[in-house]
Amino acid sequence: MSETIVCVHGMWSKPSVWDCFKQQAQGHQVFAPALPYHESIEAQQNVAIGEVRLADYVDFVVDYVQGFEQPVTLVGHSMGGIIAQCVAARVKLKRLILLNSAAPAGVFSLRPSVLRLFFFHLSKWGFWRKPIKLSWQEARWGIFNHVPEQDARRHYEEQVPESGRAAAEIAFWFLDKRRTTVVDFKRVTCPVLVVGAQHDRIVPASVCRVVAGRYTNASYHELKGCGHWTLEGLPMQEIINLMTLSETCQK
Repeated sequence: MSETIVCVHGMWSKPSVWDCFKQQAQGHQVFAPALPYHESIEAQQNVAIGEVRLADYVDFVVDYVQGFEQPVTLVGHSMGGIIAQCVAARVKLKRLILLNSAAPAGVFSLRPSVLRLFFFHLSKWGFWRKPIKLSWQEARWGIFNHVPEQDARRHYEEQVPESGRAAAEIAFWFLDKRRTTVVDFKRVTCPVLVVGAQHDRIVPASVCRVVAGRYTNASYHELKGCGHWTLEGLPMQEIINLMTLSETCQK
């Protein structure tokens, strides 16, 4: 049965990261909006992207999914995962699917690999007011590990700078007086599928397992042999299969 699926991309990304998903999710209506100021680097030129708040992204997605007549399936990858969780606590959804999702407040996620990846950026005073973009070497190690070199280069060249404030709100939720990433798990009443990856260095699988445990209506699956970038190839095919299976189980 056809369903409406809305996909939320992660840090530094644009909607094109969902192209593979759109191709494989046959029979469904798939929408992948660009988060504010993520269409291109040109779209950021007149915006202090470094100071954009995560709440701005959440409000944008809330408005977007409320534009549909029926509850949608909301899919979030990485930062898009924590955005999707915040949205799910405010809007009725058909399903919530979290791929390598950043953790909500209360889940400690600063594992050694995460600190190694972000140390240079997070150790700079005032980083929370500036744009953040990983170097090629950082992205290759932390995001595109287990991705062929040519594909990794292509994806990296398409990335745009990300908000340092949004990054701070996710990483240092315990210092955020606005409680931006606090999720009221009891308000998420739809089925939840949480997917982690065995070799994920930016959102380790151990973090994804803890996130799944916060929901009484969640199932967890771990992709073997891949890292954080699960948006194409065999990992994405496995995710599509999981979604199809979980949809069948609900009927």
